[in-house]
Amino acid sequence: MPERPWWRKRLKPVTALRARWSNHKREKTKKPEKAPKPRTYRPIHLATLISLLIVACILTGAAASLMWEAAKVPTNVPSSPELAVREAQLRLDVIRNILAIGAGTGGLVALFLALRRQYVKERVDHADQEYKNRTAEDAKHDAAERRITDLYVKAAEQLGSEKATVRLAALYSLERLAQDNPSHRETVMSLICSYLRMPIGEPSGVQALISSNPAFIDYTKDSVILEDLEVRKAAQDLIVKHLWCFFLPDGRAAHDGKYWGDIDLNLRGATLIDWDISSCKAGRINIEGAHFIGDADFSGSFISAVSATGAVFLGNIDFTNVTVDGLANFRLARFDGDADFSKTPFSKLGVFMHARFHRCAIFAGAEENKLIISEALANLNPTKPHEWPQGYRLVATQKPGFGVIQTTEQAMKGEALET
Repeated sequence: MPERPWWRKRLKPVTALRARWSNHKREKTKKPEKAPKPRTYRPIHLATLISLLIVACILTGAAASLMWEAAKVPTNVPSSPELAVREAQLRLDVIRNILAIGAGTGGLVALFLALRRQYVKERVDHADQEYKNRTAEDAKHDAAERRITDLYVKAAEQLGSEKATVRLAALYSLERLAQDNPSHRETVMSLICSYLRMPIGEPSGVQALISSNPAFIDYTKDSVILEDLEVRKAAQDLIVKHLWCFFLPDGRAAHDGKYWGDIDLNLRGATLIDWDISSCKAGRINIEGAHFIGDADFSGSFISAVSATGAVFLGNIDFTNVTVDGLANFRLARFDGDADFSKTPFSKLGVFMHARFHRCAIFAGAEENKLIISEALANLNPTKPHEWPQGYRLVATQKPGFGVIQTTEQAMKGEALET
C-alpha cells in the first residue's frame, strides 16, 4: 500500500474542523418539527354570507328569467280575450313559482348554516366530553395514587410502633395494598425485608429463648422479644406466601393469584426464624451475614442467584433440588447443623471457600467443575458421614476436630492448610 503524502496529515485537523462546522450549521438550520395544531372552528365570515346570498339571488334570477321567457305567448298567435286572460293567469303562476324558488334557495342556505352549526356543536361537545372524561380519569388515578401513598406511608410508620399488634396490622395492610396494586409489590416486599433486617438481639440468646421450655420463660422480661418473634414469623410467612408456586410436568410454573413474581429479597444481616422458602420462585436473594435460627429450608426452589457470604445457619439447612440460575456464593458461611446440598444443579458456580461445616455436609450428585469447596473446614467426626463431590477430600489439620477440604491434587501434593 503506497504511503500517504505528508500534506494529508497537515490537512487532517482542517478537514475535521470543517466537518464539525458543517454538522453545526446543519443542526442550526434544521427546522424543528412542529407540533400538530388543535382543530378549531372559525365563525362564518360576513363576506361568505353575502356571497351565499348573492349566489342565491343569481340562481333565483336566472330561474325566474327562464320561466318568464317560457311563459310568453308567441307573436304569431292571434290575440283574443280568452288568450289574454290565460296569459295573465300563466304570468301569475310564473311569479308564484319564482317566489317559491327564491324561498327554496333561501331555505337551502339556511339549512346549510343549520347543518354546519349542528356539526360544529357536536364536535365541540364531543371534544368537551373527551376532555371531561380524561380529566375525570386523571383525577381518579391521582386520587387512587394519593390513597395508595397515604396507606403505604401510614403502614410504614406503623411498622416502627412499639406494639406488636400495630406492626402486625401494618404488615397485613401492606399485603392487601400490594395484592390490589401489582406495581407496588416490589416496594412492599422491600419494606417487609427491611423490617426483617432490623436488629432483634443476640441470635444465640434468641435461639436459646426459642428452644427453652415454655415453663421456664420469664415473659415479663422477654415479652418484647417474643412479640417481635411473632411479627417476624408473620413477615416471613407473607414473603413465602407470595413467592410460592408449583411446577407442571413440562417445567412451566403455575401458581394461584397470590404469586407476586420473581422479586429480589434483600435480607442482608437479618435474623430469620425457621426459614422455609421451599417450592418458591424468587429473584436474587441476598442473605449476607444473616442468622438463621432453627432450620432453613430452600428445597425445590428456583432462585436467580444467592449471596450468602458470612451467613450463619444455627440449624440444619436443606438446599436439595434447588435450581440456581446464577452464582451461589456461600463463602465464609458457617453451618452449625447438617448442610444438605445434594441434587442441586449449580448452573454457573457454587462457592464455599472458607466455609465451616460443624456437622455433616452432603454434596451428593454435585458436579466438580461447578463447585469451589477448597479451603473450607469440616468436622472430622460428624454424626453422619460427609459426601463430597468427586475430586474433593477432607484432610486433617492442626485445628482440633476439623479438617480442610481440598481437591485430590492438593491433597496428594501435601498442601494441607495449617488452619
